[in-house]
Amino acid sequence: MINKMEREKELEEGLANALARIEDLEKIESTHRKMNGELRQEVWDWKQKANQNTILQNKIDVQKQIIEELSRDNQRLAKEVGDQVDKLRKSGVL
Repeated sequence: MINKMEREKELEEGLANALARIEDLEKIESTHRKMNGELRQEVWDWKQKANQNTILQNKIDVQKQIIEELSRDNQRLAKEVGDQVDKLRKSGVL
């Protein structure tokens, strides 16, 4: 009889310990789920920023190309004006 009572007490203690452990693990799981959600949001935010950065970099590249084209055009026009001025000087107009 004592063995049976001791065994029941041990089982009850084991069950109580198991239930307490389950409760602890459920709290841990809840915390992990929350953290995972926060991390997913952070990853999404960084992807958005990276996308915006790519868009801005593309705009910068286009603007650089425009500047290079305008610089070449400006040099060409300056040469044309210089040539015209030289012609006018040689012809005595200036």
